[in-house]
Amino acid sequence: RNGTNLYFTRWEEDRWIEPQSIRGGVLFSKFIHSENETFLIDFSQRNNQYVFRVYDALNRPFVRQIYESNGMAACNSWDAAIDSDGKVHFVGTRSSAIFYGYYSPDGNENVIPIIQSQVDLYNASLAVDSENDPHIIYFSNNLTLRHAFSEDNEFLSRTVDEGRFSNTSIVIDVNDLITVTYYDTE
Repeated sequence: RNGTNLYFTRWEEDRWIEPQSIRGGVLFSKFIHSENETFLIDFSQRNNQYVFRVYDALNRPFVRQIYESNGMAACNSWDAAIDSDGKVHFVGTRSSAIFYGYYSPDGNENVIPIIQSQVDLYNASLAVDSENDPHIIYFSNNLTLRHAFSEDNEFLSRTVDEGRFSNTSIVIDVNDLITVTYYDTE
């Protein structure tokens, strides 16, 4: 099996079903789940283009592609989350920019660079609050851990901590309390 193909299977009743694959160029993948929906997300390179794809993971026989972004940039990290309306949010970092996008069940979609910087940005992690607003944790090579968030349809960013960090993670609870984990690499 080629290392750039994504294989997936599912347990049904008493056995694993025959693995299926998404061929070629898959760089990252993740399942995300809401109360009613499960999606398979992948970030892939195809024909020198980078794409973010959303698959309905509950469809039979297993998955059905329902969305593919246009012209994403090559990302060195990415994450995805689903909100209470079923909108899939995704984020990726690429050298000096963070790209944020979304796909919603009604067909609305957008991919935009939300942060442009003079320094390299890494390890984006994403969570969505009770108002369905995205929150992004990332770190930069100027030694800051940052929190980007949407307010009045604009992204703002503030410093969380200073130092050398990696492996960010963010979660938002039902009371909109934001918790972040990260590693100190110094």
